[in-house]
Amino acid sequence: MNARKTLGMAVAISSLLICGAGASTHSLPNIPICGGGKRITCVVDGDTIWIEGEKIRIQGFNTPEVQGQCRREKELAKRATRELQAILSSGPITITRTGKDRYKRTLATIRNSSGDITNLMIAKGVAHEWRGRREGWCG
Repeated sequence: MNARKTLGMAVAISSLLICGAGASTHSLPNIPICGGGKRITCVVDGDTIWIEGEKIRIQGFNTPEVQGQCRREKELAKRATRELQAILSSGPITITRTGKDRYKRTLATIRNSSGDITNLMIAKGVAHEWRGRREGWCG
């Protein structure tokens, strides 16, 4: 095989690894909420986490923004962050990576023994199903 084909194959394999093709299982007891320092493994907010240095946006739902537009949204954002932290800490999770978003975060679905985290967050009243756009929390 010539050098150009070898390089091409290496780039293709690296892309699959970087994009995270496939699923991985993690146990995250006591996963912290992210602080101001370097983020390795922590919960950013109700729908974004860092796992081993990889920023992951959980697909299928949207939660209130921490820097929300009203007091209610900010309070719900704190609650959503704590709920996600509790769910992730409760036992092993499986992360299935599906690609990257426009902010270069890994897009993924996450499941635990209770099912898809999307359904859990929506059932707890701290998330909306993702319908292609952000929905309001202040009205």
